[in-house]
Amino acid sequence: MDTKKLTFIRHAQPVSGAQADPQLSEPGCKQASELSGHYQLVVLGPSRRHLDTYINSDISGDRMSMSELLREQKMGDNSYNYYRNEAPEPETRSDVMMRVKELKKWLRQQSETEICLITSAFFMCYFIDSCGVPRHLISYCQRFELEL
Repeated sequence: MDTKKLTFIRHAQPVSGAQADPQLSEPGCKQASELSGHYQLVVLGPSRRHLDTYINSDISGDRMSMSELLREQKMGDNSYNYYRNEAPEPETRSDVMMRVKELKKWLRQQSETEICLITSAFFMCYFIDSCGVPRHLISYCQRFELEL
């Protein structure tokens, strides 16, 4: 099995407030415009801020996919991490780690070896921690590279 070179990118800064599934803010659009790179596969989380980050960037790929597995952890009644009209049903750490495990399995099944994943901070942290790689707080548009 080929080693996968993963580049995780946290989405750009969204509009602040309690809005469900917010779009990018003006500074966020500028942050995203500074992102670039070409990958064999680009995988986006399902939130608007994930898609907006990709659209406003200069990131490209031979193939693109969107996956619910990359969604941010649903926490409490914070509407920011829910879709519009979605009932707040919080996820536990265990729930998110199951998605991490599923994503790793899916990534290993892909033929591509250079993969970019645009997602949110908590999900990135869970994935990176599951690989035993040290990390710090993750800022907007921060890249984190690792091998799988």
